[in-house]
This record gives sequence, C-alpha cells and structure tokens, in this order.
Amino acid sequence: MDVVRNMNQKKGFTLVELLAVLVVLAIVITVASSSVYRLVNRAKADTASEMRNSLKEAALNYVMGNIHLDKCPPVDANKEYTESEINNLPSSCKKEIKASVLVESNDFEDSRGFCYPKNGNGEEAVVIVYRFSDKNGNSEYKAFVNEKYCTNG
Repeated sequence: MDVVRNMNQKKGFTLVELLAVLVVLAIVITVASSSVYRLVNRAKADTASEMRNSLKEAALNYVMGNIHLDKCPPVDANKEYTESEINNLPSSCKKEIKASVLVESNDFEDSRGFCYPKNGNGEEAVVIVYRFSDKNGNSEYKAFVNEKYCTNG
C-alpha cells in the first residue's frame, strides 16, 4: 500500500506554477528597474547641476583675479537673468569664459569631461560672467551657465 501511495505523490512543480513564478518575477524586475532608472537619471541631473555651480564659482574666481569688468547698468540683484537678457548688457561689463580656460588655469577640475569634453562628445561649456550694480551703487559679479552644458555624464 505504501508503494502505491508513493507513486501517486508527485514531486516538483507544474508548468502553471512555474509560469506564475516567472510572471511575478517579471513584474518585480520591471518595477525595480524603472525605479533604478529614475534614480540614475536623478543622480545625473544632480551631478550636472553641481558641475554647473562649480563652473560658475571657478569662473567668478578666475575673473576676480584676471579680468577687469566695468559695472553694468543697475539691475535687480535678486533676479536670475536669462542668457538673452545678459547678452543685451554692454560688452564692457560681461565676459564669456570657456571651460577649457578654467581647466588650463587650474581653477576648475573636470576629470570626467562633463563640462569640458575632451573626446569630442558634447559641447564645451561657456560661462558668462557679468558685473552689475544695484540701486545703491554696490557692485557684484554673477555667473551664468546654460543648462544645456555639463550634461554628458
């Protein structure tokens, strides 16, 4: 009797059970991969933003030590100006500086080529530094980097 009972007991999984496990695994992998993809893209965007900020700081330091800019006409010190608004300022109060100049002067390090791509992929970043005066006559330097730069990470 025990022999007959052992023969009727099957060990292993049926095809339906294996397919169900595969479907569940596929769903889990899809959800996990989309989350990882979002995290990677967010990290790339954060890195690009940090690189642009570092590039701005490097350009400001470079200009302070190497270039004299006249004061621009009074502008709103709290406003972030667009590239076209900055381009309308007189040329005597602004200066475009390429990332390669900042790298060569040791003011900016870009070993991964985010802002200064050495391999030909991507566009070299350009910083526009301008000197403005507020309504009280105080002057300050600001830098602008277009968001299209420093994104090839």
